[in-house]
Amino acid sequence: MANLPNVASCNGLSGDERRTSLFKADLISVEPLTGEQRVGARNVIERPAGARLILAAKPDRTAQWLERVATCQAEMYQAAGHSAADEPLSVQGARVDRVIALKSSFAVDIKADDATSAREIRARAESLLPSR
Repeated sequence: MANLPNVASCNGLSGDERRTSLFKADLISVEPLTGEQRVGARNVIERPAGARLILAAKPDRTAQWLERVATCQAEMYQAAGHSAADEPLSVQGARVDRVIALKSSFAVDIKADDATSAREIRARAESLLPSR
């Protein structure tokens, strides 16, 4: 994440928080997210919307902290127009939709408005899963 611009959502975060991927070390699973798209007056179809990334919980993490750092990183990538092949947050149009605290993990929903970007978010997230 070298040479990415500073954005307001990053104020108060350390350099490590801004630069270190949240997903590479702690990703447990990836689930597809879908949305509805109206086609014509009466038809609605499902379309890709992004991915839900399930991260292992750590004692020093909260959902609020994860959302803040992920939003910062996504906005830095979007401001720079920069993409990293292994980073779901760097897909054009990617945004953090929400972060949910689960029992022993966190769910980070990353979405995009167009189907191509949504599919790319999921593909990059899946590429980070540990080999089984």
